[in-house]
Amino acid sequence: MLEKLNLERWYRVLVYLGAIFFFVSVVFSEAVNKGPISAVALMLLGAGLFCLGLGEWINHPPSREGRGSPSFFGPGSVRVPHPGGLLLDLAGVLLFMAGLGWRWLDQLL
Repeated sequence: MLEKLNLERWYRVLVYLGAIFFFVSVVFSEAVNKGPISAVALMLLGAGLFCLGLGEWINHPPSREGRGSPSFFGPGSVRVPHPGGLLLDLAGVLLFMAGLGWRWLDQLL
């Protein structure tokens, strides 16, 4: 089943993890709130990972020339910044930081 998800590139992993975190925080919010992290913090973290992964997915278009080194990042994974991808990257980082801040505030209160 996991081979069908096509997790060959790191940014795709972020998209799937973000979606899972967001889904768990919404569907199981009462159970999550009883744990070490609040549902809101998990939702913000998930949304941040999702946006960051999606932004990087946009910024790494498939290369027809086969440029890039074959590594964990995959062959032909040359980063070409796109305005939409950069905007999603920024939103993802801000949402993720908000989730970390929410988590930190939950511990203080």
